[in-house]
Amino acid sequence: MQTYLSSIFVLLTILVFSPVALMAQWIQDRLPVESSINEQAHFHEQCSIDRILNDPISKEALEAYYKLKESKPEGGFVKSDISDSQVGDRREFKVRNLTNNQWRDVNFELVERNDRLLIWVEVDEIADDRVNDEVINNLFEAMTESTPPLSYFPNSGILEINESVYGNSPNIDGSNTLNILITDVIDGWEPGESTVAGFFDPVDLNPANSNSNRADIVYLNSRPIIHLDGNVNTTRTIPVAAHEYQHLIHAR
Repeated sequence: MQTYLSSIFVLLTILVFSPVALMAQWIQDRLPVESSINEQAHFHEQCSIDRILNDPISKEALEAYYKLKESKPEGGFVKSDISDSQVGDRREFKVRNLTNNQWRDVNFELVERNDRLLIWVEVDEIADDRVNDEVINNLFEAMTESTPPLSYFPNSGILEINESVYGNSPNIDGSNTLNILITDVIDGWEPGESTVAGFFDPVDLNPANSNSNRADIVYLNSRPIIHLDGNVNTTRTIPVAAHEYQHLIHAR
């Protein structure tokens, strides 16, 4: 656990000075915003990593993962059929309720994929005025193909950039794929308060935990990060996904 917290400190230091940080800041500053949802709702985006890591269940999950990694550092601790899913498939994932550290079963649909990335959206959040095709297309392109012209590697996607700087992700199911789950995160958000923009859950790295999805996963919050009161922001998830993927990599 101490190793992981030290890694987080190093990560934050790198983020301040690295070219990747400049790229991420450029994305945050320059991406078009169709509606100023955060101004209307007066919310502040935050990362939940401290809250989750301080949970005893998360600490136990990380300790179990590190023990598995000692014998098999390349990953592939469990076999999973998640990476075999095709666009249009639906399946349930377990998602942590951040207000009480309980898990709920949520139905997701696979909306886009290639051999490295699968994007899943909570079925109830798929709609023109919620998580629509433009949201998915923008996220998929940024993750897999290209980043804005002024980024350090404009001809590379976030997956390649993060991995070239920080290393590989845990790859616990041996598929070498990242799953992004877009869902209405239960974090107790009310207008005027902070909301969790996204998170990674260490429990997913512990195959022995009954709430583990047994795959490399990051979670992105759909409301209010993507949509609120019929207004949709089609780009805000991009820097969030880049940030949360860094956390997942550093868990390794």
